Amino acid sequence: MVEKNSTTGRSTQTVLVLGAGGLLGAEVVRVFLDAGFHVKSATHKELDITKGMDVAVWIEHLHPAYVVNCAALSNVDHCETHPDEAFNVNAQGVKNICLPLDENGGRLIHISTDYVFDGQKNEPYGESDAVHALSQYAKSKLKAEEYIQSILPDSLTVRVQWLYHEEGASFASQLVRGVTTQKNLGPYKLIQNRVGSPTHVQDVAQTLLQLVQKDAKGVIHVASQGACNWVEFGKAIFELNGIAVTSQNIQAVLEENLKRSAPRPPYSSLTSERLQREFSIEMPRWHDSLERAILNLKKE
Repeated sequence: MVEKNSTTGRSTQTVLVLGAGGLLGAEVVRVFLDAGFHVKSATHKELDITKGMDVAVWIEHLHPAYVVNCAALSNVDHCETHPDEAFNVNAQGVKNICLPLDENGGRLIHISTDYVFDGQKNEPYGESDAVHALSQYAKSKLKAEEYIQSILPDSLTVRVQWLYHEEGASFASQLVRGVTTQKNLGPYKLIQNRVGSPTHVQDVAQTLLQLVQKDAKGVIHVASQGACNWVEFGKAIFELNGIAVTSQNIQAVLEENLKRSAPRPPYSSLTSERLQREFSIEMPRWHDSLERAILNLKKE
């Protein structure tokens, strides 16, 4: 367990961040610490959420005001071929968090996914749209949402998508970094028939903080405004770096030709019916966040 205290001098509440070694979890730790919270964090190695007794001991000992759950098994193809493992981590693991919180008090902020939709709508999905999970990963994440609604209905479930950070390890992160540092200019094989909203984890973490401060509950979508396919995202990275794109840099491919184990929603851009209306929060456009990330890398 890593324990961090704010040096701001403001009054603090305890926040336990699970999955703190991941792309979003690490950013959540930083943002909540900067905001004056007493942050305690656990990586998968420090706390395996599939071990219900261990999770209960942590929560009973710490009595956190909030648990931010970023822990998940997110390799979609691995989940497809290992469904029991996927459900054990992504569904039962979340139930293991819900039960001691229900008994001891404390709010859950859980990170879910755009994959709960089947992508057939061909326009952005809002919180009230019907879910239809296609893959084992998506089904396991949807089951987690059902557990939360049943056990902790006052919790906050935040659906996100296409996360990246210029220093991260995700594919989108590596694409941004490889082009901007000119250490890898391709060729990148990018999918042209999958559409979503690339979202910087800093924007998600900052929005999570505001939602906690505003006592948000229920399901909320947190994603950048606007949508693009992977080819358009890749071209934007090259263009923002002043590099003319050729076939030596980007090669467009179709999802169905990749022969991957798990089905993906072809169109899963998220929009929020609640962020602006209820909480006066506006997410930046994906292109603006991407430009900021590239400028940050160039400062280093």
